[in-house]
Amino acid sequence: MKRKAQTEPTNGTAEPTVRGGVSALERGLRILTAFDQRTSVLTLGGVANRTGLNKSTILRLMVSLEALGFIDRDQEGLYRIGAQAWRVGTLFNSELHLQQLLPPVLDELSVKIDESVSFWIPVMTNPPSRLCIFRAEPQRSVRVHTFIGSQIPLEKGGSTARMMKAYVDPTNRDDDRLRVERVCTTWAERDPELCGVSSPVFGVDGRFVGVLSISAPIARRNRKWLESMKPVILAAAERVTSKLGHDQAR
Repeated sequence: MKRKAQTEPTNGTAEPTVRGGVSALERGLRILTAFDQRTSVLTLGGVANRTGLNKSTILRLMVSLEALGFIDRDQEGLYRIGAQAWRVGTLFNSELHLQQLLPPVLDELSVKIDESVSFWIPVMTNPPSRLCIFRAEPQRSVRVHTFIGSQIPLEKGGSTARMMKAYVDPTNRDDDRLRVERVCTTWAERDPELCGVSSPVFGVDGRFVGVLSISAPIARRNRKWLESMKPVILAAAERVTSKLGHDQAR
């Protein structure tokens, strides 16, 4: 059975958002970010809906993206991410060895708590957002469904967003407590049916890398359980931080 290409619209805008940037480059990169794990195949109309760009502009940009290997197009005219995009994406993981270090930690934690565990990195879009790059799911029929590649604006809220904002803008004094405690919980904030708890992960020299998060349906958990997860997620995040070479005791 052929996979159906998605054509849902998103909130992308057609106008350049980076002051002093190159409009054509920004539009080309916007095309690449239209794809995610849930929507890995798109029609021309789907790309247009997700980026806010007109079809003629997309077609011109696709010529370069295909020629450089960042986009593949099949005989039916459906578009997919190309091998060059994958190669560039792996450089982030290879620099920090995230691919080797994170999945075992997430899998172990998910089995231990029987809930979903994710790792998110900041994406300095306008507005800033968070991108899920690793995910571990429990063996449950009812669970939080988030896909690797999902990108959510920080302004949407949730424990992951709150914790990430504290390090994306370290000058904000309102987040001093989060930076000291290094753990954040939210209840039915971004989604009225979900709760979450998150903790930051750091690399060499204390560089902020991303946020490790636990999420669960509030129909199955209560606030006491959520509080009990604070030392659990904090310990897991500190474990990853230690593996990445940063000593938080210093």
